[in-house]
Amino acid sequence: MVYFLFFYNSYQKKDVNEVAQILGLSEVSILSSDYSFDSFTIQDYDLMEVYQLSYNSVHDFMLHSSFKLHDKFCVSDSITSSAKEDWHKSPIDSIKWQEALSIALGLRENEKRNKWLTEMRRILFSDSGYYALYFTDEGIAFYVLDTMSGKLYIAYLNP
Repeated sequence: MVYFLFFYNSYQKKDVNEVAQILGLSEVSILSSDYSFDSFTIQDYDLMEVYQLSYNSVHDFMLHSSFKLHDKFCVSDSITSSAKEDWHKSPIDSIKWQEALSIALGLRENEKRNKWLTEMRRILFSDSGYYALYFTDEGIAFYVLDTMSGKLYIAYLNP
C-alpha cells in the first residue's frame, strides 16, 4: 500500500523533452495528455499514458526521427534486457513478440485502459503506425504511435 501511495502520488507525466527523446526527435508539440494507473501488488504496476501530438510532430517523426529508442526509458534502471526493439513501422511481428503482446495488451478491469489497448492493438496490426519496446524479465515498456490520429501510447507493465 505504501508503494502504491508513493508511486501514485509521485507520478509525473513526461515532459515535452522526454516525449521528444522517446520519439528520437529534438522537439515535439504535445496538445494534450492523459494517463491510467492500476496497481496489482507492492512490486507490480500497470501504467498507460497517451499523448496527443501535433500534426507537425508526427510529420517530423516520420521524416526526421533517429528511430532509436533512448535507453533512459527502459523499464528498469539496470538493463537485463531480453529485448529492445527500436522504432519500426507496423504491423508488428506477432510471432516474434507474442509473449510481450500478450502481457502488455492483456485487458484489465479499467475501461479507459482497455479502450486504449484496443486502439493500440488496431494500430499494431495495421500499416498506419510505429512501435518500439523494451522487454525484460522485470517488465515491459511498449510505445505505439498512431500516425493517423497523432496519438502516442505508452504502456509500462511490471507483471
